[in-house]
Formats: sequence, structure tokens, C-alpha cells
Amino acid sequence: QYGNNAVIAPNADAGDGLLDVVILHPFKLWQVPGLVIRLFSKTMDRSSKIETLRTEELVIQRAGEAVVHFDGDPAVIENEVHLKNIHQSLQLLIPA
Repeated sequence: QYGNNAVIAPNADAGDGLLDVVILHPFKLWQVPGLVIRLFSKTMDRSSKIETLRTEELVIQRAGEAVVHFDGDPAVIENEVHLKNIHQSLQLLIPA
């Protein structure tokens, strides 16, 4: 989910141990309003321009250095990013 309740992966489950990888395929400028409506109505998964994959681990390879965002923070990476979900690795204590 992005800020302002924009939901890119409405079926993602933070507790299932999987990464939800959302691929946005190329689209025409005239399709932007429909994609924005889907983003804010939590129906992005129903767009033909969206493909969602679920996996425990992912390697993204690029031709060269690129700027990416990790939870909204920009970073420069070289040609490979390795992502792995370590299930139940974050433990929280929430006061009553």
C-alpha cells in the first residue's frame, strides 16, 4: 500500500510469509485515469495491466546501475537486488 490509501496489491497478506510482486505492464496515457481509480478503490488486481506474483525470494537483475525505492527511500543499486522474506522475523510488543 502506498500513502493516502492507494492499494497496489489488495490481496497481499503481511502474515503469509510471501512477497507480493506487482508488475505494471506498459499502458497508454488514456488508461491512466482507470488505473488511478483502481488504485484507490482497491481493485488494481483486476486490471489487465497488472500481474501479481507471490514468492518467498526474488532476484531482480538490471543491465546496469539504477535508482530504486525501498519503502519510499531512494537508493542507487548496481545490477542486482536480492529480496527474501524471512517469515515471522519481526516481532512487536504492543501495549494493552
